[in-house]
Amino acid sequence: MIGERFLKWKLNWNKHFSSLKRESKAYSQARKIGIIIKNDNPKYNEGIEKMVKSYINEGKMVEVLCYQINIVNSKYNFPFFSFSKKELKWNGVIENSHFKKLIETKYDYLISISDEMDVVLEYMLKKSPAFLRIGNAGVHKPEHVDLMVQKGNDKNLSELAVHIFEYSKKIK
Repeated sequence: MIGERFLKWKLNWNKHFSSLKRESKAYSQARKIGIIIKNDNPKYNEGIEKMVKSYINEGKMVEVLCYQINIVNSKYNFPFFSFSKKELKWNGVIENSHFKKLIETKYDYLISISDEMDVVLEYMLKKSPAFLRIGNAGVHKPEHVDLMVQKGNDKNLSELAVHIFEYSKKIK
């Protein structure tokens, strides 16, 4: 798709993305958490819901953006916004206000729950001014996230979500 090529070009030519100063905040000081979910398999929803609700129960302000590829998996019991790859224009622009807000907001933590990488997810993670980006060690590279979590099967997003919550609570 030509839109994906434009996004790759933006990533390669805009060095600003890689020069953003990042720093971690202790979990006790973190207030604003952004979560990107790229999950086409509803069997993983339970662990993802547990993670999101745990952050909310601990008083964190949580914003969730679901990145839908082919299957629309919207069976979550928490508020979220979504966008799909279909919204990617030929020039590499995604006309979705929630997408734009996510990549412009300076979250204390930006968490990526995904079992595969693509150029749209890479763009979101690199462009975000979040203090700390957390993701799947089996999927993301060091330039995508600052803290990589790996536990068991890289494809089991339910298990990954639970472990990300546990590890993020240990950040000092």
